Amino acid sequence: MPVEEGSLLVDSDSPLWMHEEVLKRARAFRFEFGYDRVQWEGSASKAGPPEWRGHLFISDDGAIAGACGFYAEDEVSWELHWIWLAPPYRRHGLVKAAWPALISRYGDFDLERPIQDAMYAFIAKHGSPRQVERHRKPIQ
Repeated sequence: MPVEEGSLLVDSDSPLWMHEEVLKRARAFRFEFGYDRVQWEGSASKAGPPEWRGHLFISDDGAIAGACGFYAEDEVSWELHWIWLAPPYRRHGLVKAAWPALISRYGDFDLERPIQDAMYAFIAKHGSPRQVERHRKPIQ
C-alpha cells in the first residue's frame, strides 16, 4: 500500500487489519483525553462505513505512529474528528508532513470540538487560512 505524504488511507475498501489499527489509535485517543466513545466504526471483523475515513501515520522507521479519523455528514463536507500520535512520535513533524495531502483530499475541512491545546497551536502554525480563522483558541 502506498504511503501518501506520510499516511495510509483507510476507507471502506481497505483491508480489515488497517481498520483494526485505526481502531487501536481511536481507543488510545479516547482513553488519553477522557472521551465517552470511540470515533471509529471499523475493526478486525468489519470495515468502517464510507462516511468514515482514517489515516495511519507512518514513522521514518516504518512503524504505525498514530492515526486520525475523518467523518462526512455528506460527501463533500469532511470534518477531522480526532488525531492521535503515540507519545514517542509526537513533535517529529509527522502531522505537518501529512497536512497538505489531507487538505488536498478533504478540502478545507473543519475540526470537531473540543480541540486540545496542542491542536490549536498546530493549526495556528500550519492550518489553512480558513482553518486558522475558524479554529482560534478561545480566550479564557
